[in-house]
Amino acid sequence: MPDCPTGNYQSRVCALEEAFTQIAAGLGHPPMEVIYSNAPFSFNETLQKLTIPIPPTVTVEVPSTVLFASSAARIATAPLTMRQIGIQTTDATNGNYSLWVPTGLTAGSWALRVGSMGSQNKSAVDITGGTIVGITDLAVADGGTGASTPTGARVNLANVSLGPTANNLDWALSCHYVANVSVDTAFTFSNVADGLDMTLVVRQVASANPTFPSYVKWPGNNTQPNHSAAGKTDVYFFERISGEVYGSSKTTYNSSLT
Repeated sequence: MPDCPTGNYQSRVCALEEAFTQIAAGLGHPPMEVIYSNAPFSFNETLQKLTIPIPPTVTVEVPSTVLFASSAARIATAPLTMRQIGIQTTDATNGNYSLWVPTGLTAGSWALRVGSMGSQNKSAVDITGGTIVGITDLAVADGGTGASTPTGARVNLANVSLGPTANNLDWALSCHYVANVSVDTAFTFSNVADGLDMTLVVRQVASANPTFPSYVKWPGNNTQPNHSAAGKTDVYFFERISGEVYGSSKTTYNSSLT
């Protein structure tokens, strides 16, 4: 560019024009440069350079899952990472699909985290405290009494009176049987066990002779007592003690046949 003329006013206008020209041409103010590097954040005002540090790479370890077909497979398997999850699909002890976590990185380094009942073995549940309220009465078939009162429990455990099926008296079903007989009847026993007893009420519709298994022992000369006449009722009592079944009776009751 030509030199500015001398003189106060002219020289100032000329200098101003020169400055604008240099800015437009990029001579007096270099363009800003952005640099990404591992260096700390900085800004060089003279060089118009902005340095932005690159964040360090973050490694996220995603838990992986391994399936064990059996406890033997689990014992033989080494965890890949401490965040791995093991699922044992067949587990007779803790329930199928029990959940395991690593305790190390060597074979078999697995600890039970969740079984089918949490960490509780479902086949060996130990209830050592707490209070159980508001539950349905546990049925006799499941080891309960089917009742929540002593009276109800005694009734349920004694069972209701039944009629014999095909003249058989099943000691496991009931301890009370009622039979209306009009012809001679041979009664049989089943599920007889030590400690059990059974009562049979025989209502004589017509005079008929009931008989019982030959191994039953009777008082006196070991002869079965005589039965009553028609219209009467006989009550027979049986109990098994030390492998022997003992029988007795009380006869000639007056009772309704209904």
